[in-house]
Amino acid sequence: MTAGKHPTGDGRQASSWMAPGALLFAALLWGTSWLPIRWIAEYDLAPGWVNILLYGAAAVFMLPAFWLRPLPFTWEARLAWASAFFFGAALMLWGAAILTGEVVRVILLFYLSPVWASILGRLFLKDRVGPLRILAIFCGLLGAAVVLGLQDGLPLPQQTGDWFGLFAGIAFALAALFSRMTPGIGGPSQSGVAYVVATLLALFLLLDPELGATPTGHQITAAMGVAAISAVIWFIPAAIVVFWATKKLEPGRAMLLMMTEVIFATVSAAILTDEPFGFRELIGCVLVATAGGIDAFSQLRRGAVR
Repeated sequence: MTAGKHPTGDGRQASSWMAPGALLFAALLWGTSWLPIRWIAEYDLAPGWVNILLYGAAAVFMLPAFWLRPLPFTWEARLAWASAFFFGAALMLWGAAILTGEVVRVILLFYLSPVWASILGRLFLKDRVGPLRILAIFCGLLGAAVVLGLQDGLPLPQQTGDWFGLFAGIAFALAALFSRMTPGIGGPSQSGVAYVVATLLALFLLLDPELGATPTGHQITAAMGVAAISAVIWFIPAAIVVFWATKKLEPGRAMLLMMTEVIFATVSAAILTDEPFGFRELIGCVLVATAGGIDAFSQLRRGAVR
């Protein structure tokens, strides 16, 4: 449908429900994305090879989109390329984290991204850091500390997966920062670049004997079908929707909707895995989700004032 034939002329009526609904759908996909990652790993593949197969399949499927509407190689588009790079890094680190750590711990450390986004927004975009945002940062860091274990001294990540999850959240915050600075550039082509980046960065995991143990040809061919289906059902739609919808919504509203990922992820992990999920994990989940909700509310409130 062309813009001229749209009932509202500018598409605002449709986007009023389409963008939020699409973002909730993307949150569901991202919140359960740990499932296909572990399904592929069941073929006795090391984390590096799981990443390569999954994101490589997504990159191949996204090639037509990049060919039809590529990211421009211009100075003005450099931040869009930077956003795609850091999104790809976040994908690779997320995949490695899910396979080397406990799902709930990884999820909560990754979803500290609103904390890093607030700090980066202040440093690079001069965003105002008011009382609500300070409270959000405090809740997020406290939630991470609870999950990591306050009784063990300084609450630092203990497992390899913890570190991967933490850095994945930082990379995602950087991707969001650069995406905010290039609202008119990107979309599907940005997602395609991100998956290429994730695949290439996964090659570095092969340098580690445990993360990159060489599989047999049978293992790879057996897992390729699952990787391709997972790319088509989970990762490609989720990435495209996030890049599209976040450009249609206020940052605060988008963040509030995306924070439902925490609920989808922790509930699915608690039900479908045998990993620990007790009172400590529940409190950490509540605190991290509260941090995202407070930060999103502060952005919405600031937008309403303007």
